[in-house]
Amino acid sequence: MSMNNELRDLRVSAGLTASDIVSAVRRLFPKYDKTLQSKCENSQAYGIMLLPEGMDAVRALAPGASEGRKDRRRDRHRLTCRVHCRLSAGQLGQLQQRMEADGYGTVQDCISDLVKRYLDSAIYDSGEAAKAQIGYCEAKGLPRFAPHWGLCPHCGKNIYQPVQHSTGTVTGITVRSAANGLITGCPHCHYSFCD
Repeated sequence: MSMNNELRDLRVSAGLTASDIVSAVRRLFPKYDKTLQSKCENSQAYGIMLLPEGMDAVRALAPGASEGRKDRRRDRHRLTCRVHCRLSAGQLGQLQQRMEADGYGTVQDCISDLVKRYLDSAIYDSGEAAKAQIGYCEAKGLPRFAPHWGLCPHCGKNIYQPVQHSTGTVTGITVRSAANGLITGCPHCHYSFCD
């Protein structure tokens, strides 16, 4: 059985976006988000509705909503770039348990910390990278092709240091890369250490 939904009808007839409505309602109810918006628009499935004060805030958007929409949709966060991914229910449950155990208050805090640590691991350090490559080869039982001292016998550049090319690209092997893969050639001149 389908029912009319005033919130959905108002959004469609006034040309509002879910973000427009969420921004207006959030002034009254700070935890209101797009997920709740969707559920309120599907009351017959979820059994929830927006309180009258929230509906009044949405109705206030309807006259002239199209003129002011751009201002309301502008991102006012200090950090404007967003990163997100989709997880299975099981993965989300595990993530929430680990976050709680590690003392993260929000997913934002956890992801920001992980990204920072990931970026920090992309450092260039000849000595550490050479040790990491030796450790990787020993752990995997693989022959070591990379020169221990890090200098390519063909171009003379250190494979574990960054080199900026005229095209704007940067080549080099970070400590993290050396610890996670077999080095078989020079990243700068593509000379093979295996031949």
